[in-house]
Amino acid sequence: MTTERIITRMSPSKLRNHPLNQEIYADKPDAEFLDLTKDGIEEPIVCTPGFVSISGHRRMQAARIHKHKDVPVIIRNDCDDPDYVEWLLVISNRHRVKTNEQLAREVQHLHAIAERRTKKGRPPEKPQVTTETDVADKGATDGTFNSPPGRVVEQVAGQLGIGKETARKAKKVVDEIDAAEAKGHTKKAAKIRDALNTQGVGPAHDVATGKKKKSPKKKAAKNPTDAAFDKAEQVFGQWVRASKELLKEIGAEGHQHSILKAKNDEIQKALKSWRKESHRNDQEQAA
Repeated sequence: MTTERIITRMSPSKLRNHPLNQEIYADKPDAEFLDLTKDGIEEPIVCTPGFVSISGHRRMQAARIHKHKDVPVIIRNDCDDPDYVEWLLVISNRHRVKTNEQLAREVQHLHAIAERRTKKGRPPEKPQVTTETDVADKGATDGTFNSPPGRVVEQVAGQLGIGKETARKAKKVVDEIDAAEAKGHTKKAAKIRDALNTQGVGPAHDVATGKKKKSPKKKAAKNPTDAAFDKAEQVFGQWVRASKELLKEIGAEGHQHSILKAKNDEIQKALKSWRKESHRNDQEQAA
């Protein structure tokens, strides 16, 4: 299938930003990008028949800043469906460097699109989009755009190159941010957002859902008696090892080793007996 499209040039002032681009990415060309585009825009800007930009928002802004007379444009005549346009806008940005919140907003928006389209009834299948160039040449998708609700998170995660569980948690996090802001809980929203962008999706999900990290269990302080006997057994163990080494060094074998082992066993039993007796005395004193 060949998508009907028009390749032309037009003034950047005739092109319009898509509001979703500002909502998710808030694109602004940096100094390096402006330097690269000062002599003109080479890669075409993809837009709808109404001249709304789908892919190339920064190129469009850079052209305006440089006051370029015209820019290359690809007009996608099949982009008459608002959901389809928004889907393509997000997919065309999937390989860019983005913040954790931008990624979470992508998940949230693709999920909403899929749910809306399910309510409307599944549209005809369209060709697969695999690269940004395909956004200019083809329609969507490899499944996500037309997915039933039960598979939305899985499909969205695959399309954005993240795990299903990460996608689920990311959506929950930004949903909680939006809910907190809607209720005027700005501090809560700021706390979740800060965790998302500085620590990651997992920690932000814990903050958003009120999940507390398990504190490591503190080891109970040892009974003084136990501590003393532990030290005694440690010293005794060192003495036993030193005795064995000494017997080996002087060539004492057989009988001497038997005598040493018998003595060692006797002392071990005595230490255990003394420890039990000390515990009983401690309990009696405590009572």
